[in-house]
Amino acid sequence: MLTARDELSKELTIKHLKSVKLEFDEIYFNQNKGDELLNIYNSKYSNIKDIIVIDDIEKNLQDIENKLSCENINLHLYNIKN
Repeated sequence: MLTARDELSKELTIKHLKSVKLEFDEIYFNQNKGDELLNIYNSKYSNIKDIIVIDDIEKNLQDIENKLSCENINLHLYNIKN
């Protein structure tokens, strides 16, 4: 899981996720989702060809699309609003 929340909110974020019965092996905290997702992809998961991204901020989705569009990835971007 990749979140734009500050690393300082890590404990609270984990509590929130557990309260809705979601647990992840890894949680990445970075304000710049495009750069972070590209780094994660290149360093650990370059064999994955389909990535689903769900976000409520359009600029995050655009950043991810801009950073990963040159890779051989099928991006599935979904904007959810509150």
